[in-house]
Amino acid sequence: MLDFLGLGLLAALAWGTGDFLTARSARKTNTENGWICSYGILALLWMVFGLASGSYRALSPLDFALAFAVALLISVGDFLFISAAKTGKIAVASPLFSLSAVVAMALGLAVLGETPDVWHIVLASLALLGGLLIGLKDLRLRRFESAALILLPGIVSHGIGLTLTKVLVDRVGALSAIVWFETLMLLYLVGFAWLNRDRLQGPLKENGIAALAYFVGFLAFATALSSGFVSLVAPVANLFPLVVVGLAVLVYGEKLQRHQWAGLALAVSALVGLAL
Repeated sequence: MLDFLGLGLLAALAWGTGDFLTARSARKTNTENGWICSYGILALLWMVFGLASGSYRALSPLDFALAFAVALLISVGDFLFISAAKTGKIAVASPLFSLSAVVAMALGLAVLGETPDVWHIVLASLALLGGLLIGLKDLRLRRFESAALILLPGIVSHGIGLTLTKVLVDRVGALSAIVWFETLMLLYLVGFAWLNRDRLQGPLKENGIAALAYFVGFLAFATALSSGFVSLVAPVANLFPLVVVGLAVLVYGEKLQRHQWAGLALAVSALVGLAL
């Protein structure tokens, strides 16, 4: 059985690979096609897993509403991430999108009544500072990366979705929460696909591999949640932006300025610290 380090590394590698390949598929086709194909296949994988494992459990009306809301908010965030990664730098979009964890932490304090921790507040501030450095084209505070401007509402939407996911997981368990909101996400994907049917070009191999990678990553993380190892796994799993940046540099030759590399190191280190 994989120990907590193995689960964390598996999640980081899988999430990073999934993000990069989905962005790559969008660059080869379009944002709508890349998003619908990767996340549609992922939703189908979770449906099959849920039926095979018996992870579907009856939900109360409140739980069902939570799952619907999570599916919508996560979908909006993911779509804007893919859009930002297609039109801008993947190496900028991924670490910025990971800042949704800071939004989730802030909402946990403000809405869920979680106890404030000075150290966590400091780390969240450092993560935001790192995000600002990543998003700036230069240090004159006048020019921002296009990916940063597109992603701002996506970060907020995804952060709210993560907050509600925590509530849903506490109520119904990790696996049941995932299979339900992934199943409901498929409804949004089908509707969006019909509205954008003229933009669909069909799945690429990148979409299939990305969906499988996402599935493995979330399964590893869900296993950690169910086993009580999340406090050990989450810091390692939060390294996934480094995988995306590495692939973007190797495959596309993307370049970051010195202040952006410093921001990346600051943001990822702070996010790892927040997960401790």
